Amino acid sequence: MYVRGVAATTLDDIMAASGVSKFRLYHHFPDKDALIREIIDRQSNRLLARQQEWLENLDSLRGLER
Repeated sequence: MYVRGVAATTLDDIMAASGVSKFRLYHHFPDKDALIREIIDRQSNRLLARQQEWLENLDSLRGLER
């Protein structure tokens, strides 16, 4: 997905890259959209977790700019 983009990446590409069987993939995700939503959710949670301390201490526009 990072190389070809989300639209051009197929579930077969994902299975080949991850070594996960089609059965296993569909057991967890009913379709590609569900998989993409989960990836976005996990990545955004990781990003927010790394930024949490700074976000908690943010109290001004100047602080946001820093």
